[in-house]
Amino acid sequence: MSDQTTPPPTPPSQRSGCASVLLFVFGAILLLPGLCSLVYIGMGGADAEPVVTTIVFVCLLIGVGGVVMIVKAFRR
Repeated sequence: MSDQTTPPPTPPSQRSGCASVLLFVFGAILLLPGLCSLVYIGMGGADAEPVVTTIVFVCLLIGVGGVVMIVKAFRR
């Protein structure tokens, strides 16, 4: 009978620092449309036409995507 040993577990792979920086930079860029739409809403633009309201909503969703990218950049 042969004695079989299991190899030690490998450590989890880590993301490179470059990928984290890129995620942060693109996330920060994606925050800009959300910031602009918040400023637009703050100036009283919420009473606009439905097309403009839809564009503002899409820009807010893009901003949320930027926040998600920044959070993923700092979590490993």
